[in-house]
Amino acid sequence: MVVSLFVILGLACDGAGDRPTKDDPGETGEPDSDDSGRDSGESHSGDDSGDDSGDDSDTDLAPQRCTGFAPSPTAFVLPDVGATGSAFTGIRGDANCASLHPAYALANLLGDVWPELVITRDCRDATVGRDVWSVYPGAASGFGAAATAYTLPGVTSSSAGLPFPTDGEAEDCDGSGLPGYALAELHGDGRAELVLTVDCANEATGASQWLVHSAEATGFSTAPTPFTLPSAPVGDDPPWGRIEAGADCGDGVPGHAMLDLSGDGAPDLVVTRACEDEAVGKARWDVYLGGSGGVSTTATPWALPDLGEGTSYAALEGAAACRSGRGPGYGLAHADGDGVLDLIVTEDCGDVTVGAGIWRVYAGSAGGGFSATGVDWALPEYETGSSPFLALSARADCSQGDLPAYDAADIDHDGWLDLIVSEDCQEPEVGVSRWAVHRGGPGGFAKEVTAWPLPTGYSVTDPPFVGRSGTADCASRDLPTWELADLTQDGALDLVVMYDCKDDEVGRLRWDVYAAVCEG
Repeated sequence: MVVSLFVILGLACDGAGDRPTKDDPGETGEPDSDDSGRDSGESHSGDDSGDDSGDDSDTDLAPQRCTGFAPSPTAFVLPDVGATGSAFTGIRGDANCASLHPAYALANLLGDVWPELVITRDCRDATVGRDVWSVYPGAASGFGAAATAYTLPGVTSSSAGLPFPTDGEAEDCDGSGLPGYALAELHGDGRAELVLTVDCANEATGASQWLVHSAEATGFSTAPTPFTLPSAPVGDDPPWGRIEAGADCGDGVPGHAMLDLSGDGAPDLVVTRACEDEAVGKARWDVYLGGSGGVSTTATPWALPDLGEGTSYAALEGAAACRSGRGPGYGLAHADGDGVLDLIVTEDCGDVTVGAGIWRVYAGSAGGGFSATGVDWALPEYETGSSPFLALSARADCSQGDLPAYDAADIDHDGWLDLIVSEDCQEPEVGVSRWAVHRGGPGGFAKEVTAWPLPTGYSVTDPPFVGRSGTADCASRDLPTWELADLTQDGALDLVVMYDCKDDEVGRLRWDVYAAVCEG
């Protein structure tokens, strides 16, 4: 999803998703998709200077705080865990005992600035994931060489399986008797907690409460603190058995997620679809505001914009389904840096300019809801065969109209959402030596391109840095594994290479961090 409670490294979402397919516009009475509904007589600028050939931008841009990534990497040290090959090729990883690769995640358990490397399953130590996790402390230069045993709460089950083998699992009460849990931050203090979302020995957990084991100096608290949840009809499954879930009305599970929608720093329980109330997900979301001991038991109606027949917002983000009448494409993002999430409509079945020339931004309000009237958010001009920007992120499709790969994020750290084009079918250097960034400001994205330098020394035939993350392909293309994350903890996104086809120490003994180059 676009906005997640559990992101600890400043990363708003995963890599670019599959490109949405534009529905046949004939059913809306609009022009054929080859006509974007706007003049597109000139191409975007793609030169390194970022000059727009004299075409003034219609945005009033804030001072640019960050300008690119450092040309040389800084080594971020990883512990040697005795694994075969590279054990740490992502922000988190699953166990592979054939290669002695542990399951791990990054989290802030100790309450300092730097996240820790948390081993949740160790193929050589059966106590890890059952009695303890192994925690390597974090620092500016990397993780410590020695781990500390971090105690886990006791769990009674009918299984010899590990109760806590990862940073989150669904319950298995009918089989192993193991609980559902997640590693999350519910109190807005920057410190992760172990949250039991289903306790097989306590039916109230997942129905009217979660059980929170707070992070302490040497382990999680032995006794949990109840985290109050609103009452909801109980079906075959607990309604709140996961921190986030799509609606499953057959089993009595509403669509819901935890995130700070009100902008006060505490995550809220956002119900995006309620099985017993059709208005939820169409006219409003039900938001249970977060507090120290749980969420409110009474919902705050969170108004949603009415886009006509078929309007649906049944999840935190969605792709348009105009043919089936299921409404717009949309997502959540901080468009203007005011601290409150906005609803951004990226495709409107009744307006073909949305996704081609503009997005429509419905401003969020801390008091409850999105504005009824949207503001047009200018998009840059790209010569394509159809609308190029139908979601907040997408992969390139050069075979179907020269559609670029792009993401929306505040890459320059000035408080405004930017549009980052990471692959351009007409500009082969984009994704290889630079990204094409359209900086955000009042009214939308700048028309002109700001060149964002990328690290060199990787593939020059295929773009190695497309989207927000990439998986290694060493067979023929020299593509690294990498992610965008704020590993330097300065608030700006860094480019972190976690596997390098030409250097077997990357992902085994270190990560290569190309830090954001920023001022101030």
